[in-house]
Amino acid sequence: MKFHKSGILIFLILILWKSACITTNYYTARTLNKGETVMVSGLDNLFLILDEGGIVEKHLYFTPSVGFATGLPWRLETGMRFYLPYTLEANLRHQLNPRSFQWFDISFNFHSGIYFADEYKKISSANFKFGFTISKEIFRWQPYISYYLYKNYQPENNPDYSSDYTIVCFGIAIPFEDNLIFPEWNYLKNEHGDFGYYTFGLGFRVPLKKTK
Repeated sequence: MKFHKSGILIFLILILWKSACITTNYYTARTLNKGETVMVSGLDNLFLILDEGGIVEKHLYFTPSVGFATGLPWRLETGMRFYLPYTLEANLRHQLNPRSFQWFDISFNFHSGIYFADEYKKISSANFKFGFTISKEIFRWQPYISYYLYKNYQPENNPDYSSDYTIVCFGIAIPFEDNLIFPEWNYLKNEHGDFGYYTFGLGFRVPLKKTK
């Protein structure tokens, strides 16, 4: 069974799972070409570690996520991802440097999402995550680092509570056949500076449509 078919099967099975949500990224600063489409999936929050030490206990080992991204004109990319079963997030990204620039890539990224609670009877107000990503291709591998502001983030199943965070993200895009695998680390710091935590996830980008 090929990689993309087995990946789709795994995430269809995971639809029945429940977990908390901390949104991840799984992209470099290089946006998709116009007409390209990929499936974006992830095994998010494989672990959560408080910056004061100690691993956060979770109901499940990870948060499953699945969605898509597609390339637009002018080095734009848009996408949507569902963090099962409670969060839906869309994003719009722009690669700021021209494709011909060889030293590094840089993109501006904007995310917005909503959170479902009380068995989908309640919907939170929108949260917003925006920031920049810098990446560089080195022998086909693409390490990247990102910085975000996360506004109105709701860390638990509670649409009446929200907080703001700053996020530093580091990852690397590893090619595997036509796919990309993303080990990714995120560090989130509460707006009051009283606590922060690290998360680790594993993401996948699988081509669905390529430009000719």
